[in-house]
Amino acid sequence: MRELNLFFLLLILQCSTQLFAQVGKPNSDTIRCYGIKELQKIAATVEYANSCDTLLSNANLQIANKDKHIEEKIFQVKNLQDQIVYKDTLIVNREKKIGELNSEIIKLNEHKNMLKLAWLSTTALFSGIFLYITFR
Repeated sequence: MRELNLFFLLLILQCSTQLFAQVGKPNSDTIRCYGIKELQKIAATVEYANSCDTLLSNANLQIANKDKHIEEKIFQVKNLQDQIVYKDTLIVNREKKIGELNSEIIKLNEHKNMLKLAWLSTTALFSGIFLYITFR
């Protein structure tokens, strides 16, 4: 029983010293004891800090995902730009080939016209010689 009384006495002393521990000028070597209101304020601050940390980590994840998405889109745009350059090169080469073929067609038409003129003149010459020999 005596031990139980001693325990209650120590318990009462501990509770009272915790509530009234900081009554004077605080020294740098003393331990700070907080009251219930201060502990509630600290707990609210810690809870707010934890929620802010959670929101910050979520925002960082969203930023990382959006950065990854942006990098993928940049890669797709570069690929499309490369395809455009390749197709532009093909168009230029085809236009050059079409120009070369058109100039070749013009040359062949001139050659055809010259051959027609040569055949006509040769036919006229041989017809004239044939008529000259025949009616002589």
